[in-house]
Amino acid sequence: EWERLDTTYFDTPGRALSRRGLSLRLREQAFSTVQSVKTGKNPILRKEYEQVLTAKDGFPVKTGKKAIDRLITQKGKKLRPSARTIVDRWSALAHFGGSEIEIAVDLGRAQCWDEAATRSEGLIAEIELELKTGDGKDIFDLARLIAVNAPVWPSAETKLASAYALTLEAAAVSLPKTLQTDSDAEAALRRYLQEMALRIGLLRPHIADMRAPRAVHQMRIALRRLRSLERAFRPYRAGEGLRRLAGQARAFGKHLAPARDWDVFIDETTPAVFEGGYEPEGATSLRAQSERLRAEAWVRAGELMVDPIFALFLIGLLELGSSDGAPLLKAEIADQLISAIAPDVLNPTWRKLRKSAKTTDRYNASALHDVRLSVKRLRYQSQAFGAINAGKKQKIFMAALSQLQKGLGRINDAAIASTLADQAGLHDGEPGMRAAGFVSGYKAAEAKASIRQIWKDWKHLRKLKPIWRE
Repeated sequence: EWERLDTTYFDTPGRALSRRGLSLRLREQAFSTVQSVKTGKNPILRKEYEQVLTAKDGFPVKTGKKAIDRLITQKGKKLRPSARTIVDRWSALAHFGGSEIEIAVDLGRAQCWDEAATRSEGLIAEIELELKTGDGKDIFDLARLIAVNAPVWPSAETKLASAYALTLEAAAVSLPKTLQTDSDAEAALRRYLQEMALRIGLLRPHIADMRAPRAVHQMRIALRRLRSLERAFRPYRAGEGLRRLAGQARAFGKHLAPARDWDVFIDETTPAVFEGGYEPEGATSLRAQSERLRAEAWVRAGELMVDPIFALFLIGLLELGSSDGAPLLKAEIADQLISAIAPDVLNPTWRKLRKSAKTTDRYNASALHDVRLSVKRLRYQSQAFGAINAGKKQKIFMAALSQLQKGLGRINDAAIASTLADQAGLHDGEPGMRAAGFVSGYKAAEAKASIRQIWKDWKHLRKLKPIWRE
């Protein structure tokens, strides 16, 4: 049967409850008003406290849990509606594998308000799976079955999080960077993978539906972080699941790269090259062809986001992050704290960077590729383990590493810009290639200047003591 659910969420203007992993809501359903408080930052495994309110009850009523009631009481005067969802729901119980799973179809809309009371609104169309009894593996297998037979995609976000993520800002800035240092390695890795899956799921519609440049950039960063983390733990893995997902992440990143590259070329590179007022013959045609090629690249990026293969990748990542099944790490390392294993994990990456920097042809831009990859990998891995030493020395080390990565990035951007300019210029004969040559020459000069600077930046970084050796 269908029923209407009208739910209003309450929080402070700064979303103090949400930051603590708590949601407070009122739901109107079947002629009754229900207060619900959910706790826990893990949206797959959350505790819920429900109470049916009477006409005599105020709001909010106490849950009976002292810590929750104390927090809500402290914020009471500042609480106001922060989001609302209105959906029509159809639900049924399914027996799948050895488990009983509730399937609920919700169709409707979500609204959220920012601190300035500006409202954003979007659609809700979801199939929600909830394990009632049985094995957690069955719910992921059912999700896979649905994903390969219907035009849907997976997400583990709550409706409240989805409402908050109606703006790209909410989805894009929440990518996890740091492993929980107060947890053992197994638990920290699972939590990190789960958070990564949640953010990738939020970014997906901003690419598929909204064609947001920032979203494809953030998606590629998320995929790189996953690959860097897999490489860091590779000697200690207990199974092949994470490695398979990292391989897929690499392929997806390559698939999304043209959309990102054309965005940078059109929105940043060519405006900078032609800002002086001089535009060679063929510049107008170069821009037009660039826009056409960008559109084609974005179509391919959007197609990937709705392909079942990406849905299965995301389900697999969610399962690794939340399952209590097969271990991810070998027994000798799984129970150790992140801070204890950091040197063993990060030293190989540091040594590889030093070796690449020592043996590369320092003034050959194309030869710097391995150095750039090593710097990027070390930065992502250092960020993941960064909280082991959150003092001044960490900030200095990470700033130096970031500066070196930016310089190497400019050299790589110059090479990409030259390739893209040639692709766009080919369509207009000699004038187009002349414009392409102008762009390539400009970026080559930038790269030459960057090469001189990066070795100064490397010398500075090499003298610093790595943060994980403190």
